[in-house]
Amino acid sequence: MINDGTFTRTTHSFTVHLRQQANLQLVMDSKCPKDTNRWAHFQGQLQWLLTHRIKLLEWIEQRQHASSSTVAYWIIACAINLLAKACNVMLVNLQQCNLCLSQQTEYIEQLVQKILLMVDIQHEDDNEAMQWGDCEENNYLELGMWWVTFKDVLVHVTDQGTWVKDMFLLLTDED
Repeated sequence: MINDGTFTRTTHSFTVHLRQQANLQLVMDSKCPKDTNRWAHFQGQLQWLLTHRIKLLEWIEQRQHASSSTVAYWIIACAINLLAKACNVMLVNLQQCNLCLSQQTEYIEQLVQKILLMVDIQHEDDNEAMQWGDCEENNYLELGMWWVTFKDVLVHVTDQGTWVKDMFLLLTDED
């Protein structure tokens, strides 16, 4: 749902394009993972893109291919990849054949808690700052009963490493 699905569509079109580039695959000695409708595969694609980002960015620049060359795209990919990895671990655990329903519920609850902590997402009932309007207007994002400040999102993004911090500095205020 990031940017009304633009991030996912961009990743899909970019990875489909990369899979068709035989010369790139020879140079990189690697092929972009196939696009599917599974969350685990999507995270695998993001990981592959991020692992090979230097060669990909050089290749994009040489060919002036703009499908994912925006700074914002790469920043979002880094931030989403970390969250997707946490989801994949939980999905693998859920596939164990000897789990009880209560254990599956516990794995899901642990994932939710991990994501809430990673980005410092708050529940409307848990935080008096939201209830009393202490947050500055337009300084937070509200999604149903959950909310997060833009500052906390930026902390999560900049925690992704020096490369992401440097890319973030290239963004305009609008981005």
